[in-house]
Amino acid sequence: NLHMTVAFIGEYENPDAVLCAMERVPVPYVTLELTKLGHFGQLYWAGTRENPKLEEYALALRNEFRKDGIPFDPHPFLAHITVARRVIAPKAAAVTVPRGHMEFRHVCLMVSERGEDGNVFYREIGRVTRK
Repeated sequence: NLHMTVAFIGEYENPDAVLCAMERVPVPYVTLELTKLGHFGQLYWAGTRENPKLEEYALALRNEFRKDGIPFDPHPFLAHITVARRVIAPKAAAVTVPRGHMEFRHVCLMVSERGEDGNVFYREIGRVTRK
């Protein structure tokens, strides 16, 4: 379930249109470096070192969505990987982010679903791979 959201689309009935727009934006060669752990209330995330290529990609992808009338959350892109949700602790957890790099190879269109246990999981419904 670990992923980085480049653009949050929400409820949209035409995944083929989304994939078409995604295919028009070349996936860049990007190496991600985890730098810190942060949290928004009960959601913990791992942040990445600033990466202009990734930010340019997110902007280009959102521009394609805009051209095609595909709605997306307009909040600015902030590169992070959600690592835990609904964390209940008396104070912020003292967790360190392991050093390492990850290669950004493809972009997936995901749908979030709820399992029988009520937990959210993500299922891939399309992918664009770097050429």
